[in-house]
Amino acid sequence: VIVNSPPPGANLADALNILDQLISAGSLAQAEKTLSQLEAKYPQHPDLISRRAILNQMTAQVPAGNGKLPPPPVGKMFGGDDIILSLGGLQEMKLIHIPAGEFRMGSDIQVDRYAAYDELRQHPVLLPDYWIGWSPVTNAQYAAYIQAAAGRIPSGWLNGRPPRTKLNHPVVDVKWREAMAFCDWLGQLCGYPVRLPTEAEWEKAARGTDARIYPWGDPAPDGTRGNFAEKLGNGGTTPVGSYSPKGDSFYKCVDMAGNVWEWCADRYDQNYYKNSPLQDPPGPDTGNERVVRGGSYSFSPRNARCASRSKYNPEVRLDDLGFRVVLRLAR
Repeated sequence: VIVNSPPPGANLADALNILDQLISAGSLAQAEKTLSQLEAKYPQHPDLISRRAILNQMTAQVPAGNGKLPPPPVGKMFGGDDIILSLGGLQEMKLIHIPAGEFRMGSDIQVDRYAAYDELRQHPVLLPDYWIGWSPVTNAQYAAYIQAAAGRIPSGWLNGRPPRTKLNHPVVDVKWREAMAFCDWLGQLCGYPVRLPTEAEWEKAARGTDARIYPWGDPAPDGTRGNFAEKLGNGGTTPVGSYSPKGDSFYKCVDMAGNVWEWCADRYDQNYYKNSPLQDPPGPDTGNERVVRGGSYSFSPRNARCASRSKYNPEVRLDDLGFRVVLRLAR
């Protein structure tokens, strides 16, 4: 990815756009030079203060003398800096690059008639860049973990293996801590921190920067866009990507609406948005339940809206509850 520095005389908005591209591309030395020039010209500007925090965080994770984020030791870069990780054998996992920048989180009750109390208020959130799973973790991918790390075998598997007809379905019957254990294993395998997404990371990957109601936009759900209840779904899980491309998210992730609920890292608090940080919110410090996102084959399409929030006790295992992963330099 080649990004040029802002030309002399560029206005602040254009310069910030180029700066965000440099940060997203991992061109940290060039981003540092550009940001320092902007800080000299616009002292204490809030848009620059937030980007300084992100750049400092990223720079701290990169070895001295290296101005570019290297690819993972186990994996390969392709396309627009997306990543494919090797899980051993023939199994791989595709991660989609989500660029740094701002998006609008939560619901606007004037726009979304299904907006719920815990989705209010809609507010801007600034995130650094990260990589998120193209799909929920599949049975085949989870089986690679079970074989390597001797994790608990989900119900419905036979002799430690998922049904042959469901290898490409999302893995289900996984507790929150078991999902985190998979992430820890994958992080050790690839050499970078891997974990469950925060609510903010999940929602940005689903809706992008245009505040769309559903991952595909604002049109109402139908049976061509996702696996939902109310006679639109299949009464069970479906292979990941079955509704692509019509159901794809802003960043071309699949199954972010329906199929299975997905664990997030955050604890749940219905009032969190009232005082949540506007930069990289980590979720509440306390709470017994963990957030789930995306709806499932057994829930109404209104639960598949990008901003829809729900929660479960982290000890539950359900046949419509899975997860996807996030890779990031920090947190």
